[in-house]
Amino acid sequence: MSGEAAAGSAGGGGGPSRPPDTLLPPSDVSSVAATCDPKAPPSAAFAPLARLTRREYARTLRDLLGADFPIANLHPDGIVGLFFANTTTPVSEAQVDDYRLAAEQVAEGASVDAAAVTGCDPAQGEVCARSFIESFGRRAFRRPLKSEEVDAYLAIYRTGLARDGFRGGIRLVLTGFLQSPWFLYRVEQSALAATGPAKLSGFELAARLSYLLTSSTPDAALLDAAQSGGLDSDAGLLAQAERLLATPAGSSALAGFHEEWLKVSGVSELEKDAAQFPSFNDELKRAIAAETAHFVDYVLKQGDGRFSTLLTAPFSVIDPALAPLYGVPAPAAVGRVDFPAGQRSGLLTQAAFLSMKAHERETSPVRRGVGLLQSLVCISLPPPPPNVMAQVPAVDPNATTRERFALHSQSPSCAGCHDKIDPAGFAFESYDALGAYRATENGKAIDTSVEVVNIAPDLNGPYPNVPALLAKLASSQTASDCYTVQWFRYALKREPLGRDACSLQRILTAFRGSQGGIRDLVLAVASADAFRYAEKETP
Repeated sequence: MSGEAAAGSAGGGGGPSRPPDTLLPPSDVSSVAATCDPKAPPSAAFAPLARLTRREYARTLRDLLGADFPIANLHPDGIVGLFFANTTTPVSEAQVDDYRLAAEQVAEGASVDAAAVTGCDPAQGEVCARSFIESFGRRAFRRPLKSEEVDAYLAIYRTGLARDGFRGGIRLVLTGFLQSPWFLYRVEQSALAATGPAKLSGFELAARLSYLLTSSTPDAALLDAAQSGGLDSDAGLLAQAERLLATPAGSSALAGFHEEWLKVSGVSELEKDAAQFPSFNDELKRAIAAETAHFVDYVLKQGDGRFSTLLTAPFSVIDPALAPLYGVPAPAAVGRVDFPAGQRSGLLTQAAFLSMKAHERETSPVRRGVGLLQSLVCISLPPPPPNVMAQVPAVDPNATTRERFALHSQSPSCAGCHDKIDPAGFAFESYDALGAYRATENGKAIDTSVEVVNIAPDLNGPYPNVPALLAKLASSQTASDCYTVQWFRYALKREPLGRDACSLQRILTAFRGSQGGIRDLVLAVASADAFRYAEKETP
């Protein structure tokens, strides 16, 4: 079911003061959340069934089997807002076949060393197989297996055993596990028998928490906490969340959010004109892609951990291969570099965003402007009118990109959107299509001064350049609220609804109270009612 359909169909408890269950526009988050009755019972919305994304699928396989496996044959993920989420589209027969083929390939590779993958002695035969089925199944299904499920997988093992010995039995068991809906989906059943909001079971909450904070299946310690009731209290939940955030997987997941938030996760497939950018090779691509993760991890673990720093830091953490592009001395290894004053300001002036939001040979004020508005202001822009030819203005060796693209705002059919988009995009014109800083284009001085209009009262106004614009965004309530909504979308894989008002109020309060602390925001999301409760779908 689509997010829109889910928004109109959920019903149940939460108290008479609960807002109606309709989509909650990001611009209304603060005002609607402010009307929430903090004494009302927990309120939650319908939680759509979530199928693992490609990232989650790959990382789950790695954590279950101890190795990376190719998943190139899987279909692309769906999208909720800016984020990958398989909650709104049905699975086709072709996708079912893709999952079957992937399961067979992974099982074939993983079972080569049957002793290693099972963790026991194959000479023990069915005793070893049963132990593996119970332990592997607990992590793969994110809950203990029922006795009848263990028996069913033992029957599968015996079939493979008869055909190809112990390895054949384990290979067939793995193939079955990796095709199961319990593996491919995060199944939540707590709300099915409830009237109104239902608290998730410990195992359901463990799965939500783990995929939010590690992009993978719960580890043994988290499953143990779920089984013992350790996630039932605020203290227990937050302790596990803090533990996960401190792991390498937690760091990677935080970087993954920011890559999806800014839509920069496709650098490895990016193409640039080889004649104009001869240095754009695979090594540079890897360095550009890695910068986001290095920088986010540094800000969160060695810096002040604040949202504002992500947008305004005059430094980054880079691989030596990226130094020539930035015109700075190369660090001996991955390390911090400081940029010349006024040149760069946080994530949106790094090469990943700048190169992804550009064409093969030239910059794109439209892509960069749209990227800023969608990610930081939560503005949803409509597609161009059907009678408009969306073409890049012809290259003019005597004109700057800004001069060519300024024609957008002169057309009445384009001005409605481009009056918002273009000023935000023109501010980035001091960076070329790869992200290198420049002061001139075609022999002309680049003009980065802009007048932002029709966006938000706390953002409208003149700015001399993009660092000034990003500094204003970093201190604005509009961007702060939008960033909060983006984390909500990422965590719940759906849009915020009216019933989420109380949860959003508490999340916003925690974020503001921490002066924009990102870890505080993430922990507030993980402990919110919207994250810990769910409601069944009603006709």
